[in-house]
Amino acid sequence: MPAHADKENRIVIFLTRLDKSLVLVNFDTVKYIEATPDTVISFVNGDTMIAVESLEEIDSRVLQYKARLLSLTRSEIPP
Repeated sequence: MPAHADKENRIVIFLTRLDKSLVLVNFDTVKYIEATPDTVISFVNGDTMIAVESLEEIDSRVLQYKARLLSLTRSEIPP
């Protein structure tokens, strides 16, 4: 599932937990992500979660979202 912004324009991405449940992750609250080899996401509040998606897949989703956002922003600015 792709990344998107929620009502407050935070970057949120659907990720899959090891039990196959989906969770929306607000990337404004992520401290870091590491591959250990599982993908472990550490949050600024000290919580962690393990995601099925690889570090590269998560990075790609965030970059795709940011590129789409930049493209939309540029198209709304008059020349």
